[in-house]
Amino acid sequence: MPSLSGSAVSRYPRVFVPPELIKEREVRFTAELLHHLRRVLRIRGGDRFLVTDGEGCEYVVKFTAATGDPRGEILES
Repeated sequence: MPSLSGSAVSRYPRVFVPPELIKEREVRFTAELLHHLRRVLRIRGGDRFLVTDGEGCEYVVKFTAATGDPRGEILES
């Protein structure tokens, strides 16, 4: 998997997401992850952040849904 450019890595907050929650071009978030995104990092709909899966992959993700079935769209990997 190609690595992200240095500018993407440095300008976005980073969050760990278990690999089983990353599917194709979408990331799902548990209630605990959602709390961290919204309350700690203050991520809102449309914001971008970096997701790492602990297996060496990183993704730039756009937060697309904050309620119901919270998820993010993978923009870059």
